[in-house]
Amino acid sequence: MHLNTAPAREMLATYYQSRVVDPYALTDLDDFFWPHTRWWTLEGDEPGVMAAVFLINGLHSMPILYAVAPQDDALTLNLLRLIEPELPAGLFGLLPPNTADVMPHYHFSDVSMTLRMQLERRPTDHSGIVSVGPAQQHIIEAFLATAYTEDEADIRLFESYMLERWPHVACIEDGEIVSFGGTHVLTHQYAAAGIGNIVTQPGKRGGGRASRVTEALCARLWRLGIRHIGLNVAESNTHARRCYDRLGFVEKLRFIECSLTR
Repeated sequence: MHLNTAPAREMLATYYQSRVVDPYALTDLDDFFWPHTRWWTLEGDEPGVMAAVFLINGLHSMPILYAVAPQDDALTLNLLRLIEPELPAGLFGLLPPNTADVMPHYHFSDVSMTLRMQLERRPTDHSGIVSVGPAQQHIIEAFLATAYTEDEADIRLFESYMLERWPHVACIEDGEIVSFGGTHVLTHQYAAAGIGNIVTQPGKRGGGRASRVTEALCARLWRLGIRHIGLNVAESNTHARRCYDRLGFVEKLRFIECSLTR
């Protein structure tokens, strides 16, 4: 096996477009994200067999360690074991389920099982869903501050650069946002995007608004040439998973999201 501490972007793109089709990792190869990332790969004995892990720093409140991989991918776990001494003391991780076994110096907390789903059919737009942008940022932030229940608070991720750069949509009733969805990451070069913050006001749930918001957002990304659209959803969120199933999303990977400290 060979540890590579400075893998070429072209090699990573080939990996994430073939063995592990991963919209989120592909977006981090984009010029916008690339300068904020540090990558490692571990190449297996067989040609083309590889594991990749990267660290995102400087865009969020704490570094993000990304090692989403096929379940029981021994090569990825071995790579995490090798690079553990080089990692920061505090991290947010998206990792294989058994990562704690190979990173014994870290304490894992707030661990939740998450599913990666990807869209596998062409989406349909909805005329009643409107596009929103930076001009509505204060309204969106006020909506997000109250739209999540106490159990959902940890899944909110919203940064101003997302709203400035990529599509976001909303369902507006009586002049107020009642449902919202946005793009977390996007790359035109690799035709990939990850969506999130799909949420409806607690008192307005059950009317199909989140479904229309999700599909409208995907349709607008599709019109931009984006063909790999993914999202993350908690394994325990059965209602959302059924919604995404109906829209043509298919489960591809399972991983844990967690905080790590040492």
